[in-house]
Amino acid sequence: MLCIKFIRSDKIFEWHVREGRPGVNLEQVDEIQADGDELEYIKTNFTNLPMAPLKKVVRWRGEHARFILNHL
Repeated sequence: MLCIKFIRSDKIFEWHVREGRPGVNLEQVDEIQADGDELEYIKTNFTNLPMAPLKKVVRWRGEHARFILNHL
């Protein structure tokens, strides 16, 4: 699952690999957290991102989070 957290909001949006691209306002994205299939998708399809290879759950904030969401 990929959890998307927004700036100044308690709202969390969940996204899964088999779903269409998430329709979120990128300017309002504060952080994303990925695990499972979604984390594997990011590890496989993105390079040059800070990554914790042995972690089962990884978080990205700010520009990295928005970059990932913009390129799903």
